[in-house]
Amino acid sequence: MLCNTICSSNFGGFPDLQTIAQTLATKHLETSMKFLMMSTQFSNWKTQRNGFSKLFDSLSDSTFNDAVNIIQYMAKRGGRLNNFKVELGTNQNYNISEIDALAQAVDVEKGLAKEILEVTNTNAQVDSAFAHFLVDEVSEKHVDRIHILTGHVNNLWKVIFPHRNSENTRGFVIHMFDTKVLG
Repeated sequence: MLCNTICSSNFGGFPDLQTIAQTLATKHLETSMKFLMMSTQFSNWKTQRNGFSKLFDSLSDSTFNDAVNIIQYMAKRGGRLNNFKVELGTNQNYNISEIDALAQAVDVEKGLAKEILEVTNTNAQVDSAFAHFLVDEVSEKHVDRIHILTGHVNNLWKVIFPHRNSENTRGFVIHMFDTKVLG
């Protein structure tokens, strides 16, 4: 028997979660753009920190792919993007030190991971398939990125701290970290 209504793969509690899914996708795209801007900060002619640039490019690509995965999951479940808009932070200063940029990236990744965890915990009863998707396909990647970034922050801080008052030595240490660890 044919349906008299429009056929859709939208079922379960997902219709109530579409706005949340769209918000998560938007935040991932905004974060991707932020990481891309941070990457350009380190790849200019003056700074020339290609390892840092490559790291932030990789972070940008990863968060962009997470956004695409969320949007594809929405489409798979019959969802749509409504009034989809990505805001780029034009007021933000990306002219920051290497260690501050890494620390900021850790904070951003932790913020996204925390938000996904909250969505998962509060909505697992509403739609367990969506919660399962977020944990398996998005949250685990954030955990891996946080682990890598915190390792970089800790390692860089350990080698910079003894030389914090010597600008030449500090610059050399950052250069070595950029080329040998990140490069």
